[in-house]
Amino acid sequence: MFPADRRGAAMGVWGSIAGVATISGPTLGGLIVSTVGWRWIFFINVPVGIAVLVLTFLLVPDIRPARTHKFDIVGVLIVTVALFCLSFGLQEGERYDWNTGIVALIVGGVALLGVFVLYQRRKQDDEPLVPFALFKDRNFTVMTVIVALISMALLGLVLPVNIYLQSVLGMSAVQAGLTLAPSPLLSMLTAPFAGRLSDKIGGKNVLLFGLAVYGAGISLVLAFAAVDSHWYTFTLPMAVVGLGTGCLLAPMATEAMRNVPPRLAGAASGVNNTIRQVGSVLGASVVGAVLQSRLATTLHEEAATRSSGLPAQSREGFVDAFSSGASPDAGTIKELAEGLPAATARQLAAAAEAVYDHGFVTTMHSTLILPLGAVVGSVLLCLAARNHRSAQKAAAAEPVAPQQPEPSR
Repeated sequence: MFPADRRGAAMGVWGSIAGVATISGPTLGGLIVSTVGWRWIFFINVPVGIAVLVLTFLLVPDIRPARTHKFDIVGVLIVTVALFCLSFGLQEGERYDWNTGIVALIVGGVALLGVFVLYQRRKQDDEPLVPFALFKDRNFTVMTVIVALISMALLGLVLPVNIYLQSVLGMSAVQAGLTLAPSPLLSMLTAPFAGRLSDKIGGKNVLLFGLAVYGAGISLVLAFAAVDSHWYTFTLPMAVVGLGTGCLLAPMATEAMRNVPPRLAGAASGVNNTIRQVGSVLGASVVGAVLQSRLATTLHEEAATRSSGLPAQSREGFVDAFSSGASPDAGTIKELAEGLPAATARQLAAAAEAVYDHGFVTTMHSTLILPLGAVVGSVLLCLAARNHRSAQKAAAAEPVAPQQPEPSR
């Protein structure tokens, strides 16, 4: 629908709207959880989905291809089952302690993806679901990998920070959403300019800038996060994160789609969106698994250290209370404090709180290395992409052929 030299501006508007959605998501989500319950996080999508369908039929132009296309039902079924197995296995692995069933699901998902690739290879001359010709374009291939890494980095930052704000700093879900709000707000304001700039100087340059700023934002979060931080402590870090995010989405999508032929645009968009979702699942799963495993070890070490100030009869039980990788509940603390003087019982409760708070902050610092690593990997890949020049600059760069003198008559 948009010419190649104006796709950046269009993607910038899309990125800005995505910023609005991101602002409303955590804040409204926290409000819903705090008032009507977590189940409405899912129920609220029903009227929203209906509204989107109605607006799609009313506002989106009915542009149809010149020829009728086939629908690869077999390919859709194979890839759907494969992605379901992978998504469920990765997201629920920690819950089921990575048992044999979870491992079988993940292995089966990977195997089915292999079957899908082989099946698509045979279908290349007959309406494939994923045309392999897309990957002949270097920028599409590079940006598709980057979109997975960036999705991992985005979720890999928000997930542990959100838990930290609520479990360590004691914020409500609404307060945590408002603390994170500077990020999507800056992203919303920045995205349109980043999109237009991508058309002028090339999305590669804008993307590199966005990656550098986003990485700086993660570093600021690492530097400022502590057990005694306040909501305003994260205003600057989240603003920097938002500035970087606003310079990521639009140029990434623009450069991925810029050279794709119109007949393959639908398939290219589908591949790009699917890879982004897979990246989000991987980001949440990997960060969640690392956070949980590291937290169990860190809490045990922290509890062992802080137990030295407790009575000898309480030390072993105090350390064991953190063996599950979570903070012990009030009942466990009350049981440990039974028979102790009031002052010692308060000391034990304070020590338990300190163990979890310091342990989680330490674990979060090590966990945030993962999204930072994804950003570094994205920078290295981005260097391999070709930069786009605007039509005006390309024309100006072309050498002008010297005029031949007219033959004398």
